[in-house]
Amino acid sequence: SLPLTGPQLGMWTAQRIDPDSPSLWTAEAVELAGPLDLAALDAAIREALMACDALHMRYEAEGEGVSQRLCEPRKVALAHEDYAGCDAPWDSAWRWMREDLLRPADLGRRPLFATALIRLGARRHLWYLRAHHIALDGFAYLLLIHRVAELYSAKVGGRVAAPARDWSLAPVVEEEARYRDWASRSRSAPSARPTTARAPRTCACPQASTCAGRARRARSAWTGPRG
Repeated sequence: SLPLTGPQLGMWTAQRIDPDSPSLWTAEAVELAGPLDLAALDAAIREALMACDALHMRYEAEGEGVSQRLCEPRKVALAHEDYAGCDAPWDSAWRWMREDLLRPADLGRRPLFATALIRLGARRHLWYLRAHHIALDGFAYLLLIHRVAELYSAKVGGRVAAPARDWSLAPVVEEEARYRDWASRSRSAPSARPTTARAPRTCACPQASTCAGRARRARSAWTGPRG
């Protein structure tokens, strides 16, 4: 198990104050235009999300504190929704996403994320990802989107993708602890010489504000089959 970072603790506390509130869910909906190799995309999404530690954590109160641990075995359930036959495919998909964002969160027992491929037409799809803000921030979403695009492009191009970044949380927690220790010592020793200590990096922990409770559309360049 690992301790929580400062931002994670804030999110956990907010959810504990209002356990049934869905307000800390965040989501992205990436619009994909053109022909797709759906099998390759499915595999790319599963591989990228499976590797991200933050999505597979569970949070447990321990005395006066709280810790996080990985939930093994990891699982990625990829839903498939099809609104291509509807009069207003985008409106139907939008309603489905809004309803999905109203699901209650349980940081101790339920998955911290959900994902789906949504078909709007023969050459128009959405990749939807919902995650609790304790797991992902806006920058982490961007990293995941880029990784899925990278994996997808490699699969349809018949090549090996570049190695994945380190998605483990332990280095992030350790770096924040070192930073807090340095900051504490600096405050207690005002005459100390300045150092080059830096704030902890962002990996897949909540470090920045995202648009909680809403799905956003984003366009991404994906290399895929032509036709």
